[in-house]
Amino acid sequence: MDEQVAAEPGEFAVVRGLQGELQADGAGTFRGSVGSDKPVRDSYTLFVADDEYGLTLGYTIVYPDCTTRGHAHDDLEEVYFFTGGGGEIVIDERVEKVRAGCGVRIPFGSFHQVRNPGVEPLTYSWVTSRRRTG
Repeated sequence: MDEQVAAEPGEFAVVRGLQGELQADGAGTFRGSVGSDKPVRDSYTLFVADDEYGLTLGYTIVYPDCTTRGHAHDDLEEVYFFTGGGGEIVIDERVEKVRAGCGVRIPFGSFHQVRNPGVEPLTYSWVTSRRRTG
């Protein structure tokens, strides 16, 4: 049976039955250009801590020959851990090759984008945390 065990604020949640949780937790399917039904990526938020750090855990699938839109978070630091496929990550002006088993830290305020020029989906887990105040 799929289940998610909630954690107290500031603690980490245990997620079991990952595929079931992905379907149940409000998947966001993002499609290509206007008029295109081709999925670009699916992104899932699995856990959000309700504390000063706002630790958030998610999972993203970037489909073959697609990219994420690219963005920056002034108030968030992010870590990606690639779990399948291969491609590239852009951080500010730097482009790096990535594949399953690679981890990447994205500093506060850095533009980042994931590209999948391959024929298999590129998958990764991500964690964000807010800037510590005080």
